[in-house]
Amino acid sequence: KTNRKYKVILPVYISAEEKDEIEEEKIEKDERAKCKTKQNKIKDQLKQDAIKIHGNLLQQSHDENEMKGDKVNVDWNAMKSYSSISQAENVICNLQLFSNGTDNLENDGEDDTEKRIFVPTFLQRKDLLCSISYGYPVVYALDCEMVRTSLGLELARISLIQLKPTEEDLEGYSVILDSYVKPKHPVLDYLTKYSGITPGILEGVNTTLEEIQTFLLALICKDDILIGHSLENDLNALQLVHEKVIDTAVVFRSSDGRKHSLKHLSSCLLHKKIQQAQCGHDSIEDALSSLLLAVRRAILGDNFMIYDKRNHKQNLMTILTRIRRQQGQHKQPLFFQRNEGPFICLGPNEWVKEHVGGRDQSTANVLQCENINSSSIRAITSYLRQGARSASMLWARVCVDPAADEEYNTKIDSLLSSVFDTSATNTVILIIIQVGYDEAKNLYKQRTAAKDPRSTLGWSQTQEE
Repeated sequence: KTNRKYKVILPVYISAEEKDEIEEEKIEKDERAKCKTKQNKIKDQLKQDAIKIHGNLLQQSHDENEMKGDKVNVDWNAMKSYSSISQAENVICNLQLFSNGTDNLENDGEDDTEKRIFVPTFLQRKDLLCSISYGYPVVYALDCEMVRTSLGLELARISLIQLKPTEEDLEGYSVILDSYVKPKHPVLDYLTKYSGITPGILEGVNTTLEEIQTFLLALICKDDILIGHSLENDLNALQLVHEKVIDTAVVFRSSDGRKHSLKHLSSCLLHKKIQQAQCGHDSIEDALSSLLLAVRRAILGDNFMIYDKRNHKQNLMTILTRIRRQQGQHKQPLFFQRNEGPFICLGPNEWVKEHVGGRDQSTANVLQCENINSSSIRAITSYLRQGARSASMLWARVCVDPAADEEYNTKIDSLLSSVFDTSATNTVILIIIQVGYDEAKNLYKQRTAAKDPRSTLGWSQTQEE
């Protein structure tokens, strides 16, 4: 009658197994919370050390005597004064992102599986008050040398270069880190031919992988850009995870997906020979080559690349035809939207074959014109005249033989006058006059062959002049 509400509590019976599971989940949750708290504490300490390290680098970068390519010698005894680096092993263990089990090649009665601990970069550039880039991402180039141990490939040397561009020199840089590292496991093969590492070099080296990892976590922020060649090998050796990378092995892949070696890229694009020493590679030299390749690609664009044989066969008419075929009318460049006329190519038979290609490659209308005396020369003015037949583009090569034709100057003047008189006022006309074209072409082929890295002929300054 009083409309009272009653709360009924029914007993829930839990089995012993379920009770144990609940207890285990609670313990696991508490452990995760403790681990998270510990991680945050370590990250805060690492951040404080990072601010000091970046402050020292900032002071060095303002040094008036600093020159391009200056090397910063990291004093690891001084670095160990930072609590993060002095307790590097503990830092890395607590900041690990994941572990990879790797088969151990040696069986000494212990566990056959050795874990590689991977750590991610986490600092933000904007959080570093004394940042050397004042909040902007920094560009680094990295290269590592490895030796083979019972675990597999382990880090033995690391070189890190920082890009420091100026208005006068966009490719300015300094060497931030160049250090040998003591492998954890017995060395089976020093791979001296490639790494340049010998037993004598590693003798007395006490710098550990964890110290390198901790230093890089304090130096490289999550939003920084890391450049390298086949960078997955270097990051795997460092057991480091970083999101923003530029891999020159991927950037400069050929059209069929094949990767070029850093030595080949440096020779062809930088005109610089690297990895020439018999005692192995120089990681500073390799890191710098990767940096220069990436910087020049950013400045010069997609045309800064190695052209394979198939790309060499492409020509202007083929490229224009491909653009017109592949893209819809609304997506085509303004030139194609306003010019629907044909492409015309006129010249000697051999020249046309070389510069236009077969009918399956180009839709250009091809006209044969061996020299200025050919009757087909009149087609030039015919296609330039405004009307239904007006060409979108006309590409012509007109050959003149002064020795056989005394009136060649008069004929050239007459042709050019008719071109100017016939063309619309908004027509772009480009005229190139070249003497000795065939001879110059043959010399160019000889020089290209002589300068090929595989050639033993060479090309002297006298030949160039």
